[in-house]
Amino acid sequence: LGIMAAFIIMNAQGVNANIMSLGGIAIAIGAMVDAAIVMIENAHKHLERWHHQHPQRKATTEEHWRVIGEAASEVGPALFFSLLIITLSFLPVFALEAQEGRMFAPLAFTKTYAMAVAAGLAVTLVPVLMGFFIRGNIPDEKTNPLNRVLIWLYRPLLNLVLLLPRTTLFIALLTMLTVAVPLAGIGGLFEPLRWPVALSNPLLGEPTADSVRAQWLAQVDDWQDKTLRYWRQQFGDDSVLSRFTRGLGSEFMPELYEGDLMYMPTTLPAVSIGKAQEILQQTDRIIASFPEVARVFGKMGRADTATDPAPLTMIETVIQLKPQEEWREGMTVDKLIEELDQAVNFPGLTNAWVMPIKTRIDMLATGIKTPVGIKVSGDDLSVIQDIGRQLEQVLMQVEGTRSAYSERVAGGRYVEIVPNRLEAARLGLNIADINQLISVAIGGMNITRTIEGRERYPVNLRFPRELRDSLPDLEALPLILPSGAQIPLAQVADIQIVDGPPMLKSENARLNGWTFVDIRDVDLGGYVTEAQRVVREQVQLPAGYSITWSGQYEYMLRAKERLNQVVPLTLVIIFILLYLIFGNVKESLLVMVSVPFALVGGFWLIYLLHFNLSVAVAVGFIALAGVAAEFGVIMLIYLDNSLKQWRADGHLRSERDLKAAIMEGAVLRVRPKAMTVAVILAGLIPILLSHGTGSEVMQRIAAPMIGGMITAPLLSLFVMPAVYFLGQRRALRRRLEVERKEAWPLVV
Repeated sequence: LGIMAAFIIMNAQGVNANIMSLGGIAIAIGAMVDAAIVMIENAHKHLERWHHQHPQRKATTEEHWRVIGEAASEVGPALFFSLLIITLSFLPVFALEAQEGRMFAPLAFTKTYAMAVAAGLAVTLVPVLMGFFIRGNIPDEKTNPLNRVLIWLYRPLLNLVLLLPRTTLFIALLTMLTVAVPLAGIGGLFEPLRWPVALSNPLLGEPTADSVRAQWLAQVDDWQDKTLRYWRQQFGDDSVLSRFTRGLGSEFMPELYEGDLMYMPTTLPAVSIGKAQEILQQTDRIIASFPEVARVFGKMGRADTATDPAPLTMIETVIQLKPQEEWREGMTVDKLIEELDQAVNFPGLTNAWVMPIKTRIDMLATGIKTPVGIKVSGDDLSVIQDIGRQLEQVLMQVEGTRSAYSERVAGGRYVEIVPNRLEAARLGLNIADINQLISVAIGGMNITRTIEGRERYPVNLRFPRELRDSLPDLEALPLILPSGAQIPLAQVADIQIVDGPPMLKSENARLNGWTFVDIRDVDLGGYVTEAQRVVREQVQLPAGYSITWSGQYEYMLRAKERLNQVVPLTLVIIFILLYLIFGNVKESLLVMVSVPFALVGGFWLIYLLHFNLSVAVAVGFIALAGVAAEFGVIMLIYLDNSLKQWRADGHLRSERDLKAAIMEGAVLRVRPKAMTVAVILAGLIPILLSHGTGSEVMQRIAAPMIGGMITAPLLSLFVMPAVYFLGQRRALRRRLEVERKEAWPLVV
């Protein structure tokens, strides 16, 4: 019913069924039935208790519905708010903008619709259906062999936890700290601040070279550099521990296999049209020789439109690949790109192998066709070109660089014709006469149009190529004087080949030069962090020139900044909902603090699967945080209800009674907790094991949730009862002390 309602809302909103929208429903299916599981299990408990109290008779219809109503009202509000927490936890996904926002918006919408409908059905339809369908004999929990095994395993472990609650908390803290291992090598997404920057105070102004503060900061900076060099030596590539120190990488989005490839090399600006045609034919022939390639189509230059300002130096070759079932055994996309890169190796040609759709989107958004781009801004094109050449040399030293090419912004070749005005005037010529010869004889002029059916072709008039393809030929072009005599063009004009910008690019009213960097076998964030360090140390920028890192790295920083703004607001909303559930700050904080512990399994699983942190992984962690909060809410509901029952019966008189009450609330309710974990895993594991188009993104959403389904239940089953026991033990001791003083007043 929840999925059906989600489809109805999708249809009304205009959201079509695609990989992301269906993926949102897929990751919500497991969590949608959690409330129904807890509701039904609680109804079983209440009916079982009623039958134990009235063993000789069968419940009347009124009594049956009253028990069902009590069971539903006991856990219904908390379950409704817990599902609402899962729904609202996706608020950061709605706040994403640009490319990532458009990609994940369908997923966020469908998951939110499904969870919202499930929350409503959990407190309206499910209690009614329970009253109709849960009748007759209620089997005892102990008759279920699987449940007996769960209780047999859980009871002694929880008993040990309650004997050593502080030790349990210490172990949980150490478990949380293990996340530092996979996060150790992360770059870009969580780039550490350097101490001098962190310690600077704007109220003190900028430190001068002679100030004590400046000297002290310089010493701290030097000490930090020495420390970083030491750790690089200890955990370098040859170290046994190097794998663990590399940690999680970071990227904007996982590389999607689109079924085709695009080869986009770059040549030097001075390439001629004839040589460009030759290069294009040779590269197409080599690429087409691979058995995995079905078809190759190359293009050089641009069409007659301003929407595609591609220069002659940029080749675009679309490589249509055969289905992967027809590839050579053991061949993968990465291996194929490696072989293609080795085969297509021409001097002066900088290779770049990219995915067609993603590259088109990147070029439209930032102009950068490779994963990493560097934009050098300044006033002088020659200086910008020199900086770009330095970047080329420096970046090729960085591990993971496949190719680096800086545009020759001042490397174009032009034929410059400067009229000699005095000589032209002496011969009776004006500038218009000279310009007409140059524009018509060299550039050409459309004189008519030929009509061939529905097709129209312009007829262009100009001198033959052999009369205008060299400087001597251009100098010998005939120019007719008013008197009818002919003179060569060189007599009234200076003709020479000069350097100039092949194309002018500007951003923020400043001239730009771009450097394209293709990477391999390295994560985007880690590569940029290392490249920024190397460029900062080896490239000296003149005054008035700046470097901006662009490409997909720009997307990653934008998504990170937006999440940093919205996630704290979402946590505040979740805390308010928790407060509405429990009515006190302590238990609300207990659930909030438990969420980071639950994320440990997610970090470790993506680390073991060699996934990089990305927007897709962040969406998975956001979904996991909501489910982890739900687990904590369910556990606290059971513990609170058990404690209230023992207190109402007057049995809560010692720490032993407190432990027994917690054991009853936790151990006897292990069945619904195990079932909620099982159904969530049942919905996520097929996503993790899926293959095909789009599976790369969905796997990275499902992986953190699956890993969290290991640590989140452990947290709710062991850590939360330990923390709950410590808090209630302190309150119990305080209450018993007050009762003792009231019973034995001090007589002075």
